[in-house]
Amino acid sequence: MGVTMDPDIPVFLPRPNNVTFHRGDTALLPCAIENVGTKTIIWRRASDPNPLTIGQLVYVNDDRYSIHSVPQRKEWNLLIRNVQQADGGVYECQISSRYKLIHHILLRVNTIFMSGTKFVEKGDSIHLICNASGQNYPPEDLDWFKDGVKITADGIRQITVDKFRVQSTKTLVSVLDKKYSDMGDAGTYVCRSSNMGVTSMKVHVLNAGSTNGLQLSVTMGLTLVQGKGYNRPTPCGLLACSPFPSAKPAAAAAACTGTSRHDSTTTC
Repeated sequence: MGVTMDPDIPVFLPRPNNVTFHRGDTALLPCAIENVGTKTIIWRRASDPNPLTIGQLVYVNDDRYSIHSVPQRKEWNLLIRNVQQADGGVYECQISSRYKLIHHILLRVNTIFMSGTKFVEKGDSIHLICNASGQNYPPEDLDWFKDGVKITADGIRQITVDKFRVQSTKTLVSVLDKKYSDMGDAGTYVCRSSNMGVTSMKVHVLNAGSTNGLQLSVTMGLTLVQGKGYNRPTPCGLLACSPFPSAKPAAAAAACTGTSRHDSTTTC
């Protein structure tokens, strides 16, 4: 004999089982259910028998938690504002019924961040900072990579890597400096912590001396004549007030063919 399923039994719809957010984000843990009917949705941490929410009501003394329901999509999502590393772990979306219906979802909180120079002119320094935090103590170490290749301090190539710990915030900070950048320094830089947190940033190296950049500056700018506002475009004034900060004074002078450099005084 075949087994007939009750068409009114709630069923979990496909949703991700793993979600990752950065510390400070509003984390959304998805849970979608068909045939909810009059049943109640309960959210809890798998490690804690006490509920976080029952229906729309929050049962913990923490206003960061709320329910985001989307009836047309049959969703009962758990929201956690200002998510922290301590919030990471396994959560349960449970349906109150005689059937044991539970959907597990793993929340990961990424606690590694990178900031620094995204755009740099050729010859200038690249300066990147990586911050990684641990739950009980700072990570043991941070490693740098560029396009998949590990970066280490190199006096010949003018690369320095400095690290220091901030015990009060359980943070390890690493500072990568590359002096006198060249076009080969452009690429994707990755910072990876010993607790396997990973973040990345794409760095662009601009060639200020290229003729293409010079022509683009001349074509797109407007001359700003002191005391007269915007005037007609002229190569000298355009380069001096180019929207591209890479335009060098020497390049501007070289572009002034048949026009005195003192014909228009520019103020940028």
